[in-house]
Amino acid sequence: PLSVFSTLLGGGMSSRLFQEVREKRGLVYSISSFNSVFRDTGVFGIYAGTGESKVKELLPTVKGVFEDFSETLEDKEIDRSKAQLKAGLLMALERTSTRCEQLAQHMMIYKRPIPYQEIIDNVSAVTREDLISVSDRLMQRKTTFASIGPMPGSGAASEPVNPGRGLRSFSSRSRLLEPVYEIRCPSGVQRDVITNALEFAVARSVDD
Repeated sequence: PLSVFSTLLGGGMSSRLFQEVREKRGLVYSISSFNSVFRDTGVFGIYAGTGESKVKELLPTVKGVFEDFSETLEDKEIDRSKAQLKAGLLMALERTSTRCEQLAQHMMIYKRPIPYQEIIDNVSAVTREDLISVSDRLMQRKTTFASIGPMPGSGAASEPVNPGRGLRSFSSRSRLLEPVYEIRCPSGVQRDVITNALEFAVARSVDD
């Protein structure tokens, strides 16, 4: 369910975030959602690349898209997201490295290789109620918010973690933006790793 939810919310140009935040409002040049699931934990996130002047409007807009999910969910969106996710899974079979990586993940997490037909069947079995349940659970969780670059006028109380490179953590009165972790960069090496990771995210979003 989480993978279908992520695809529907921010997986490509037909997703809700892309249509509302980029196409309709022009607040970002790139936006997407992502998720990673492990044996006993996981992460769901939203990436956005924007300009300094757009931040104040961007954050509540993303929050609004998130909050409106359950009430405005349509069957055609669910079907499209399922088809997109299944197509991506099958296309990934064309790369040997991807297949090996997925098999290794299956063995580490599930202790067995999972047939692709089983994965496809699991995606097909996701219901509207499953997606609403995922959305509601995510809305109840505290979140982490991090940025690279200046953030004046964001409406959030902020303190620079690393003023030299512009990496900041923020707190907010909004539950959706309340941080639970503080990002620190005591060395130049760590800063470069974080910067490179975000640059990769930008490239991946543009390619998609």
